[in-house]
Amino acid sequence: MSFIGGRKSREGQKILVDEFILMEKLLAKQSKERETIAFQLMRTEGKDARKILTDIVRLFINYAKDNGSQSAERYYSIITQLIYKSFLIITPNATEIREILTAVQLSQLQTLELMAANLLEKGMDGKQAYKAIYRDLKKEMSSYVSNKSPVLNG
Repeated sequence: MSFIGGRKSREGQKILVDEFILMEKLLAKQSKERETIAFQLMRTEGKDARKILTDIVRLFINYAKDNGSQSAERYYSIITQLIYKSFLIITPNATEIREILTAVQLSQLQTLELMAANLLEKGMDGKQAYKAIYRDLKKEMSSYVSNKSPVLNG
C-alpha cells in the first residue's frame, strides 16, 4: 500500500497490519487448541459420530431411491451443509472443517450429527415419506442452536 501513495495509504497499511496480527493470534490460539486432550478426544469421537451419520445417510439414500427420488445421492452434501449451517456463522469450503473447529464446536457438531442420524433412522422406521423425513430434519436442525459459533473465534 505504501507504493500506492496518497492520504489513505497509511490508514490502509495500518488496517492491513492490524488484521494480519489478529489472524496470526487466532491461528496461534487454534494451534494450541489442537494440542489439548479435549480437542483430540472430541476429534476422535467426532469421527465415530460422522461414521454413524454417513451409514444412516446411505440407508436414507437407498430409502429415498426406493420411494422414487431421482437425486437421492445429493443427500450426503445437503445434510452435511444443513448441519454446518445450523451452528456455524459461516460455512467454510474446507474439506477438513473439523480441523478448524474448537473442542466445543466439535462437541456441538457431534451432537448434531448424532441427532440427525437418529431423526433419519426414526423416520425410516416409521415409514414416513423421505421428503417428510428431510423436512423434519431441516426443521430440527434450524431450531437447535440459536447462538451460532464463528469459525476461528477470538
